[in-house]
Amino acid sequence: MFYDTHVHFDLLLDPVAPDGGIPALLQRAKDAGVVRMLAVGGAPAANQKALALARQYPAHIRAAAALDRSQSPTPAELAELENLLAEPEIAAVGETGLDFFHGRREDPAPRRLFRRMLEMARNLGLPVIVHSRDADREILEELTAHAAGWTGAPDGIGVMHCFTGGPDFARRLLELGFCISFSGILTFKNAGAIREAAALVPDDRLLLETDAPFLAPEPLRGRRNEPAFLPHTAASLAQIRRQSPAAVAQSTTANALRLFQRGRRV
Repeated sequence: MFYDTHVHFDLLLDPVAPDGGIPALLQRAKDAGVVRMLAVGGAPAANQKALALARQYPAHIRAAAALDRSQSPTPAELAELENLLAEPEIAAVGETGLDFFHGRREDPAPRRLFRRMLEMARNLGLPVIVHSRDADREILEELTAHAAGWTGAPDGIGVMHCFTGGPDFARRLLELGFCISFSGILTFKNAGAIREAAALVPDDRLLLETDAPFLAPEPLRGRRNEPAFLPHTAASLAQIRRQSPAAVAQSTTANALRLFQRGRRV
């Protein structure tokens, strides 16, 4: 049994050729052994989609909501998000973070928004789902402050999703109490540093994700990614860690179930 901890359902289905829609997608996932998924938000419409799916498919889907780095929220939108995060189907604040791949390092707005999302996570005792791209230093600064103020479950502070760093970055995140999630990038030929990091993460801090519809793993690279493809990444992770795929499935699913269980607030 696998748990896909990061799915962008709002981007996954083609409205023109939906390929059977959500029921067919869930069936393909189930056939591949993926029975639980986290629908991730990051903008008002994506947040509402994630919540709606979690309500419609409670046995299979949980939801996360946030305002991500590209958003410029009004006070009303921030208040709306706070109300949304109180819904019992919302299991995490996410995704949120920093991305300087296209610049904007000098723009204070994304970092200010990230801090606000971290504050909401602390206030609610919810794990945070963090995105980092070309921003490791800044992310660590913000997460260090977040960890210092965290009073929730010690093993529930959050996850660095779609990990793209190396061993040093992984060690710093682990020191702060974070889980680390690996995507299909792990299977790419140029992902040596990521594979080094994957080898050192303790069993109780590992998560798996597709980041669907992005980053389909080898040998499916170039296709629209979906939860049914998760076992390819799991197989790569198992090989790196010299474990069986069943052991990887067991540990990562147990970790996801623990991290994304509502009702851990203080």
